[in-house]
Amino acid sequence: GKTLYGLRDGRQQDAREIPKDRGDIPIPVALGIWALSTAGFVVLVAFLVPEFPWWITAAFGFIWTPIYSYIGARMIGLTGSPQGVSFPYLREGSFYLSGYQGAGVWFAPIPIFQWGFEAAAFKQLELTKTKFGSMVKLAAVTIVIMFICSFVFWSFIWKLGPIPSSAYPFVQKFWPFHATMQAFWAKSTLPDAAGNALVSQIIRWDYIGTGFLGSAAVLAGLALFKAPLTLFYGFVGGIGYWPHFVILNFAGALLGRYYFQRRFGEDRWRAYTPILLAGYSCGMGLVGMTSISVALISKAVSSIVF
Repeated sequence: GKTLYGLRDGRQQDAREIPKDRGDIPIPVALGIWALSTAGFVVLVAFLVPEFPWWITAAFGFIWTPIYSYIGARMIGLTGSPQGVSFPYLREGSFYLSGYQGAGVWFAPIPIFQWGFEAAAFKQLELTKTKFGSMVKLAAVTIVIMFICSFVFWSFIWKLGPIPSSAYPFVQKFWPFHATMQAFWAKSTLPDAAGNALVSQIIRWDYIGTGFLGSAAVLAGLALFKAPLTLFYGFVGGIGYWPHFVILNFAGALLGRYYFQRRFGEDRWRAYTPILLAGYSCGMGLVGMTSISVALISKAVSSIVF
């Protein structure tokens, strides 16, 4: 907390000046790596599903992903979360309206990515004085470790009990739901399928147009009265949250704004909040991993009644 507070009080560095020894990858090299990897996805999808229009895959990878990531990065800077920038059923609608006949594209690796989080990750690396190249090395080592350990844990979990079964209540309850929804969309592009007619009834352009015009009117009204833009982003982002998350999040925001900020001061409280969030996330992760470990051990041990 003191470190971040000192950084806020220190001299602000020009945003256009690149810090020394940060390990930046030259922009042409970074763009080349991204273009090459995206082109690989396009070629792979064209090879796996040759009937699907390749230009849609290319548009998702080369046009939509950069725009989507830019919007997500700005949302993180404004609100701390990229929520609210997702376009519902963009992937499904593109497949359905493309005229493609078949189900293979629903299982293809379409390059639709959200890289907005990486902007925040790079800022964290800069604050901790960690080189960007170290993140690449960490990812390479992590992939090798996860590739080996995943087979160990998968085989262990699979041998504990049938999947789905009562031993895994979440899977038993939600797997049928997810499988039904995935089959519903996959059937929508099959020729003479019942799902096709159902999807045509679900897509209501009047509802879509009403939502678009309503959002535009709200945004224009806020701009007219010079209200903060984050109010609109917060409203849109809150629509997609579950009630139990929204209520607690709102209560925490009120507590921080009207109690802790007055008690510690605005600058000091804003310097402490990232540390609190990091500690909470770390503690939640430890509790989750401990609970999973206890559950796996308890299921692996057979109880013998004497």
